[in-house]
Amino acid sequence: RMVGNEMVVESTTSKGEVVRRCFIKQGEDLTVLPAPTGGDAVSSGHSAQASVDVVRGPSVAHSRTPDFSGRWLLERIDGDIEALLVDLGTSWAVRKLAKGMKYGIGKAAQDIQQDGDSFVVLNESGLKTTTMRFRAGAGEEETIGPDGAPVVARTHWEGDALHMSLRKPNGAKLPDAIRRMVGSEMVVESTTSKGEVVRRCFIKQGEDLTVLPAPTGGDAVSSGHSAQASVDVVRGPSVAHSRTPDFSGRWLLE
Repeated sequence: RMVGNEMVVESTTSKGEVVRRCFIKQGEDLTVLPAPTGGDAVSSGHSAQASVDVVRGPSVAHSRTPDFSGRWLLERIDGDIEALLVDLGTSWAVRKLAKGMKYGIGKAAQDIQQDGDSFVVLNESGLKTTTMRFRAGAGEEETIGPDGAPVVARTHWEGDALHMSLRKPNGAKLPDAIRRMVGSEMVVESTTSKGEVVRRCFIKQGEDLTVLPAPTGGDAVSSGHSAQASVDVVRGPSVAHSRTPDFSGRWLLE
């Protein structure tokens, strides 16, 4: 699959361990850096000491910074969105309204203007429209959260992912948000206070949408109250085809 501008080939060993080989499209001047320490280090498979140097282009980190500009429509939610709303301090009444609107699937949108590290994000939830302004790497900034309440945000890049730490003006911590491109989707990932990951997946607007029954299993969007209270997944009829990536080219194992 494509993850950002990387081609990732993933396999699972007989012990259930996931191995990912990450490739970048060739065409950059390359330099050899020491292999990183910790879980991300590339090893020979025979000994922890027999590490292989990681090859990276000097400008790869910058080239991986995606451009999120455009209008993005909420396509689906993976995880317990109700728990996330509780952690965000959303009132019971608003959560009930949100549940009745299927948490904005097929209606909620983010209109993003990005100029390098500067962002203006127009959040349209179906209940309220707010504007959040911030700059990655600028430290703490006062801005407006999706619910219209003031928040303090600290945003920075980690590779191709935009990390945002949030707190209320009184210091109360709010769930962080990690924004990245996964194939043609923009995914905003947060973790609840119980350690559960919630992913809100957006597609760039411009396709006709239709409502399909929610899939069974872990990918279904649930209300968080019962396994039966699933929310339909909104998909464009041609989205599956449009998401098929083009792997053409020469790819270098990074």
